[in-house]
Amino acid sequence: MRRATIALLLLLGACSDGVALDGPWRLVETDIAEDRTLCRDMGDICVGDQLPGPMVYGAGWDKSYVVLVRHPTNDSGGVDYVRSEYFYVVRTAGEAEPTWRAQVHGPFTEQQFKRETERLRLPPLTVWPDSW
Repeated sequence: MRRATIALLLLLGACSDGVALDGPWRLVETDIAEDRTLCRDMGDICVGDQLPGPMVYGAGWDKSYVVLVRHPTNDSGGVDYVRSEYFYVVRTAGEAEPTWRAQVHGPFTEQQFKRETERLRLPPLTVWPDSW
C-alpha cells in the first residue's frame, strides 16, 4: 500500500490538474479515471499518504470534514465497480502543511456512512466525475 502511494505521488507530480475542493484538497488523476484520488496540494507535489486512493468518484467538504466515495480494487488489482466504500477525513489546523497526518475514517458501507453523516452532520457528496 505504501509503495503504491509513493508511486502515485511520483506520477501525480504537481497538482495543477484535477479539481480543487477546498483549501489544499484536490481530486486528481494521472490520465485515467481509475487513478482518481484525493490529495493535498503542496504547490509542487500532491501529498496523498494515508488518504483513500483510487478510484474516487465522489467528494464533498465543509469546514470540519472532507468526505469521499470510491470503488475499491478487487483481488486482481482492477477496479470493483460493484462495491462502494465511503470515508471522511477530519480537517484540522495545519492540513496545508506537508507533515500533517490525516485522520481518515472508513471504509464504511453506504448504510454505515449514512449513520455517520447523521451523527456527525457530515457534508454531502457534491463533486462527481460528470461535474468536472
